[in-house]
Amino acid sequence: MEDGAARRDLPDEAAHETVRERGWGRVTLVLVLFLIVPISPLRLLLPVENMLLLLVPAFAVCTIVGWMRGGRLGLMLLWVAVAVSVMLPLMASGVDRIEMLAAGWSLFVAAAFGASALFPSPDAPRPFLPRAVGAIGVTLALAGSVAFAVPDGAPRLTQAITGAFDRRATETIQNWHASQGSPEMKDFIAANPEWMTIMQDGERQLPILARRGGQLYPAMLALESLIALALAWALYHRLARVRIGPPLLRVRAFRFNDQWVWGFIAGLLLVLLPGFAPLQLLGYNLLLFFGALYAARGFGVLVWILAPGKIVTILLTLFAAFFWYLVGPLALGLGVGDTWLDWRNRAGQKS
Repeated sequence: MEDGAARRDLPDEAAHETVRERGWGRVTLVLVLFLIVPISPLRLLLPVENMLLLLVPAFAVCTIVGWMRGGRLGLMLLWVAVAVSVMLPLMASGVDRIEMLAAGWSLFVAAAFGASALFPSPDAPRPFLPRAVGAIGVTLALAGSVAFAVPDGAPRLTQAITGAFDRRATETIQNWHASQGSPEMKDFIAANPEWMTIMQDGERQLPILARRGGQLYPAMLALESLIALALAWALYHRLARVRIGPPLLRVRAFRFNDQWVWGFIAGLLLVLLPGFAPLQLLGYNLLLFFGALYAARGFGVLVWILAPGKIVTILLTLFAAFFWYLVGPLALGLGVGDTWLDWRNRAGQKS
């Protein structure tokens, strides 16, 4: 079963053709959402707040691979310079340990992704998703090995992550209190006293949200990196003329290897079975990562069933982004069920 980036009618030689993907609407929407999430309360769940740390190196690596396949030298030099200007000052300052770790992570993920793009099969170029997930998996394995190999590495890393999320929670609460002191907010609360109770309840949830962010750091970091790689891939193929792999397909066609369901099942077993209690946190991270992939697959099935137009598809995507707690369970069920039922191919065979 191919993933959402696969398309069989593009041979590897197409990498050298002058082919530029069109359509900026969906890519721009995802890019805007990707960049504005850190200014929302969801920042308490995000391992990397500065999204450019993930996006710019990935895009620069895409331009390097494109140049090695006959692309424009100027485009590659420009984005390598942009990546250096973004990463070097941060890594040289050494002010924020967690941001330095994020910068190192993004460089390794981008390098692993670029290496996977340099060595495709000549008969069937690998789709985007296996490349990206493979690069993230290799980087996770490398980071875990280093953390456990260095004396006190794992405890120090955990302490740095916990401290970063606690600091964000404190900053968010302080900003919350500052906003409540403004004349406009005072007038609003005086006219709507029930909002004070809602805001107090929300404030009490912030430390809990930050703690969850620390516990789910690996899965959230992997998902953030996956979105950044997908954005870099899509943006590169709209700006450059040399292909470095198959294009990303529409949401309604998104799928991946059915064997990935075992990652979701493993997470479910680690969470539910009492005998695996010490590994429960690993189970939650597996559930989050593979659950997000299957929810995206289920959303593709939902879009395929509804068959909306372009505008309705964008509106549906926005609704799913802001009301994920409503759409998410339905999409997850559809995605996991699609592993066995395969509604889209089955309908095509019947027709």
